[in-house]
Amino acid sequence: MKDFWTSISAFENAKGKDGKGGCIRRWWFDKICKLPQPASRATIFGDVFHAVLARFYLADDRGLDATGKPVNLYPPGWKSVKSRFAKKEEVIGEISVLDETLIRTLVDKAIADGYLIREPGRLVEREVSQILYTDPITGQKIVWKGFIDLETNQSVEDHKTSKAVKWLVSAKKLKTNVQMMMYGWDKYERGHSGDLWLRHNNYIKNYDDPRIIQRSAEVNKEYVYGYYNTVILPGFKEMLKYSQRYPATDVEKWRDLPPTNNAEKECNYYYGHTCPYIGICTGQCNVALYRAKYELLRKENSTMGFINDLKEKNAAVMGAVTTAVVPEQIPAQPLSKTELVNAVDPSPVPVAPNPMDVLSKIRAATPSAAPVVAASAPESAPAPKSSPEPVDDRPKAPWHFPGCVACRDNPYGGFNSKGTACVVCDAQSEQHGKLKSIDYSWVYDENNNLVFTQNPGAVPTFPEKVIQETKDVAAEPEKQKKVKTRKARTKKQKAAPDATSEVVPEIVPEANTNGFTLLIGCAIFKAGSVVPMSADNILAEALKVIELAAGKSAAEIEHFALLQGIDAQIPEIVQTLSLSSAWVVSFQPTKGTALARLVDGLRAHADMVIVNIGM
Repeated sequence: MKDFWTSISAFENAKGKDGKGGCIRRWWFDKICKLPQPASRATIFGDVFHAVLARFYLADDRGLDATGKPVNLYPPGWKSVKSRFAKKEEVIGEISVLDETLIRTLVDKAIADGYLIREPGRLVEREVSQILYTDPITGQKIVWKGFIDLETNQSVEDHKTSKAVKWLVSAKKLKTNVQMMMYGWDKYERGHSGDLWLRHNNYIKNYDDPRIIQRSAEVNKEYVYGYYNTVILPGFKEMLKYSQRYPATDVEKWRDLPPTNNAEKECNYYYGHTCPYIGICTGQCNVALYRAKYELLRKENSTMGFINDLKEKNAAVMGAVTTAVVPEQIPAQPLSKTELVNAVDPSPVPVAPNPMDVLSKIRAATPSAAPVVAASAPESAPAPKSSPEPVDDRPKAPWHFPGCVACRDNPYGGFNSKGTACVVCDAQSEQHGKLKSIDYSWVYDENNNLVFTQNPGAVPTFPEKVIQETKDVAAEPEKQKKVKTRKARTKKQKAAPDATSEVVPEIVPEANTNGFTLLIGCAIFKAGSVVPMSADNILAEALKVIELAAGKSAAEIEHFALLQGIDAQIPEIVQTLSLSSAWVVSFQPTKGTALARLVDGLRAHADMVIVNIGM
């Protein structure tokens, strides 16, 4: 019987990072049955970053490589990732231009701040191969194989990349972290004496504020061996037992393996994403269909980079985190402004107000008019010739909305990349009084085709209209206090989202039927018949759309991806504001922020822009 080769990542998959969680079934699907799953963008970034750090540490103490020349941390091809374990070199991904800049910034900062130091006696990317256990009955051995990022005379270290500080492992939890405890056990097994430092070198992937945070915990041999014998070794033995009882040929017996004891965490938030095999466990697809869908998605996305974006573009904030049927794929790329306008459904269906959308509050009172193109060229300029739009001949769900950006790159229209109903299509269907995905049931027939059935009693309804309440500033003149300078504003005035102390009393707006007006650093003195709106409120609703599509909060979304999400909504916002002849009020935003991106987008298309002197 072949030896049971395993790794720390396999253990964490099956038993959790502390040996108390994980999912045996997911590990078995992945490592024993070899059901494929795509590498994430974060994994590609981490592998490239690790390779750069390895080149730094492999140089001698003078910074010279094996040829005696100064080490080149970024040689040709450094942005690509190759498999460590494949029989032949295979590129499995490449980072984007933004990620390249971020890596260079982090490395320069780590060197300048003294985090990257070439200590004497260091071992870099040392390969580990340890026999942990031999089955007394079958003679089968558990062999642990892996790589240790960095080892010094007094420490074992691992380099980590993370989006935010909140995801870092604390110094206390390093003492119960399976990976670091295994590294410590291996060092003691090779003869280390005395205490030992377990260390995480954390690199924060924040484009605006890249940081390096080092966390360490000191342990001794007695503690490490105690943890190994009570937590780690029993976990590996349990994995061996299941690998012997359920070989890969028994993949259809997956129900016999125990499910996770924490479904909310392991199924829905497995390394920040939905578990790729949840569709099998919930009975929405079988193993054969899973393999077929994975292969289909791989072929469909081969030109855009299924594993990562090989064309150095950045993924848009699209897709939703819900129950999965097919494995996760790279989200769709953002459309240009022209493509966004052309993607709008041309059918003359009245748009009903959305109660969750501030902009929709003014739609009910707005007369119908021809759509306003956000980035239209002057009339004298000839329209550029464009290639005809490709015919969308994909199979589509009944709730699919023509021109939907979120699901345009999926094999099946109306579904997101995770195999669940597209939330954008659902929202559009609701606004247009059409049935949503919740109004249908669907199953796979004998040919693995989806068959949809309308649920009994399903009736299309428009969302409830919301009345926009506007406040006439002139109605309370006694509360209006003019302040001569910007510095004299009170804290209360600075915090107010819809007003500013720098009042321009001469601005008395009248209804404008040719567009909208943008006020920066000043406010409306008398509202009259127009609809005053706060740019802060418009931004808040735009962020809700992005959060809904991404399945996470705005704070967890990469800054540049967040800005792209705002850019994608500018044409629709401009169209709505123009049809309503709205007046938008904003403070002067800080450069680089989401509000600045929104204001800049509106400023380019406003019929009139009023800016306070000095802004």
